[in-house]
Amino acid sequence: MVFRQKQDGSFCGEVEPGCKCLIPRDGQLTYLVSEVEFGEDHWVSRDRGFDPSTHAYLWGAENGPLRFSRSHRYGDHLDEGWLQNDHATS
Repeated sequence: MVFRQKQDGSFCGEVEPGCKCLIPRDGQLTYLVSEVEFGEDHWVSRDRGFDPSTHAYLWGAENGPLRFSRSHRYGDHLDEGWLQNDHATS
């Protein structure tokens, strides 16, 4: 995934071109076309799969991208000290 920052401070990204992100789906090899945009309060994502030989659409978002809006902030209590500690559980 390659990201670039937009003028409004949000970011957009997509899988590198070239049909090289291969994913097996329902017993068939497909390549992924993935597009993402995110910012402070939103996330938009669209994933689609295509046939590597014919480039025919095979799977993915038929009704457009998935759109999410931030409803809560859960990380405001995290400070630099918390980030420096190892919080992994065994």
